[in-house]
Amino acid sequence: MINTLRLRACGNYSSLGEVFEVLIDGTPLLELVKQFEQRFDPHIGGAYRAALGLDDISKRMLENKATLMPLACDCGQWECWYLLTQVYCTDDYVCWQHWHNPYRDAQSTQHWDYREFDVFTFDKAQYQAEIVKALR
Repeated sequence: MINTLRLRACGNYSSLGEVFEVLIDGTPLLELVKQFEQRFDPHIGGAYRAALGLDDISKRMLENKATLMPLACDCGQWECWYLLTQVYCTDDYVCWQHWHNPYRDAQSTQHWDYREFDVFTFDKAQYQAEIVKALR
């Protein structure tokens, strides 16, 4: 399945500056993550806010094997709690996969396993157009 990406400006986040909400097929990424994480802890699952900054958008979104942080802690200190994904690029597609929260990785006493969380595959032309739109 090919997904569509939308980046919606949503204000500033402490030291990250202007940030963008990620929507996948029209659904906020935060909602998808919250639904998934609530199986691990219904109280803190999805305790994030949008954190994809202009630096990530302009430099890392099209860099093969780059790490992105689309979501950070809702407390206002992004270092507190965040979700990462890796970007994989081909000639025609861009995938986001290998999701993880470093505070809940295999070394943690409360491991949250993201292997079953969705891999998002985007048409590279649509993806690039969304990046250009966000940078305007």
